[in-house]
Amino acid sequence: MERIDSQISNGSVPVQEEDPNLISDLLFLNLQLFMSSPIQAAAASSGVLTNVLNMLVQRRLGLNSSVGIGIFALALTDFFVTLVDLAVIVCYIIAKCFMVDSTVDIYGLGQYILAWFRYPGFFISSWITTAMSAEKCLAVVAPLRVKQIVTRERTFCIIVLIYVVFLSTVFMIYSSMYMEWQIVQVLDSNGTLFERRKYIVIFTKSSAILEKIIDISCSFVLSILSHTALVVCTSVMVYHLNISSLVRLNKQPSQASQERVLRKYLALSPLTSKERRMVRVVTCLSVTLLACNIPRYFNIIIYCVFPQFTTGATENLSWLLWGLNDFFATINCSSHFVVYWLLNTKFRNICNQILTFQCSRFRLHSIKFETY
Repeated sequence: MERIDSQISNGSVPVQEEDPNLISDLLFLNLQLFMSSPIQAAAASSGVLTNVLNMLVQRRLGLNSSVGIGIFALALTDFFVTLVDLAVIVCYIIAKCFMVDSTVDIYGLGQYILAWFRYPGFFISSWITTAMSAEKCLAVVAPLRVKQIVTRERTFCIIVLIYVVFLSTVFMIYSSMYMEWQIVQVLDSNGTLFERRKYIVIFTKSSAILEKIIDISCSFVLSILSHTALVVCTSVMVYHLNISSLVRLNKQPSQASQERVLRKYLALSPLTSKERRMVRVVTCLSVTLLACNIPRYFNIIIYCVFPQFTTGATENLSWLLWGLNDFFATINCSSHFVVYWLLNTKFRNICNQILTFQCSRFRLHSIKFETY
């Protein structure tokens, strides 16, 4: 998932030769710095703050329903994903801009030790959204049985199972890497080659095999499975919302057609207005997730058609596209606050109360500080 470049990670000096890549190493480095510092850092920072608000508001709304537990678990997952993503970005900027000659491999620490926590987080967030979407789809198809099938306890167990499955992949990866002191060759400012001790990331022989297994199982099979289920459930919910909007129209071609639409709607989904609002929220979460994963689908198609895309002249382009995948995944984890704010009036009111209270406390502390 991450580019395992031993020359960059351990600080050794590569042999100077003509760069065969479509995107040169220098341009690739500059693009990474541009994406990491101002853009992705802003997305990750906003994700950390907004997901804290999401958890606080959902805690006040209550965790007495399966959807409430799902939304809280989703906010908690997105919080940790964006927090780790921010830490990875900070490590990258420090390693490339401020501590290039550090004896500790800060780049490897961020890109390999910390970054592996992001990918299970992305998949956990995706599967929690899929689980909530499946529940609301079931509420549309079988509204009278959904509360018997989907309970708080079962939802909690499903979320725990999702966590266990994907976090186990992290421990598999960590079993194949470690950090230790090594003698590496570096260049000083005068261009002189010398040796120094550096604390770097070391990969075992099984790391490449494990990475390939996890890529196939998590990034491909489980990811495609969750997104396929998400597309089906989202289509059903969008169809339901369209019927609901037709019923609420004041003008229909005739009274008979209006009654037919009404009977069809009530037969399909006799939901309350509150339940319809939650269906709308979950639908928007699903659409956002699918839209942010379009670059991932594009990459998967490229790798299936061109298996050698990660090597040769397209190597840097390949890793740049994977960087875009991570960026849009971070955008997805940071954008749920906007969905709740726009579609949930209670969420908006409680969020305003929390922000107003915190601003009042800040002003009060400022006045006390000025008096002293």
